[in-house]
Amino acid sequence: MAGRSLIYAVASILQKLSSLILLPIYTRLLTPEEYGYFNLIVTLLMLGGAIAALGMEYAVVRFCHPSVNIKGNGEGSGDPRRQAKFYTAAYASVLSAAVILTIVLTLTGPLYAPLIFPNFDFYPVILVALASLLFQPLTVVYLALLQARSMAKSYGIYSLALFVCNGGLTVFSRAAGFRTSGNCARIGDS
Repeated sequence: MAGRSLIYAVASILQKLSSLILLPIYTRLLTPEEYGYFNLIVTLLMLGGAIAALGMEYAVVRFCHPSVNIKGNGEGSGDPRRQAKFYTAAYASVLSAAVILTIVLTLTGPLYAPLIFPNFDFYPVILVALASLLFQPLTVVYLALLQARSMAKSYGIYSLALFVCNGGLTVFSRAAGFRTSGNCARIGDS
């Protein structure tokens, strides 16, 4: 039990400190203007992800724990089939909310982008960032399921992989030529 708690604690701390851990890489690769836009995009994606998740991560932890009976009394062993149905419904709800939010933000992007991201083109950088909005809430719900099921090792591996992917995506976008210049952001300029 202490080992699992340690894995959850380390994964949680890594998630919370990821910006601080990656700060030297970001400041080395990004100009102050690019870093400002990057932080704004990340903050808005976290807000969008929280909205799209619909609080389902808490419901998953509550109703998908092996000792919970979904009928409501909370006693005894939970029915795995009912819990699987609940998780599937929760996941489908979050996926639907994420898709709808991403589509709305993508279609209205040309309207709000000049206000929120002046001197920054909506296409392709912000559009690519919005695509990640599809996956962030699903990841939160999946991590909640792993935690509810006391699958600490899988939780830790998945959290670490997520951390590496997020950092790698930022480095890749910079290596691919992400630049802000004058009135636009471009991919491919050197």
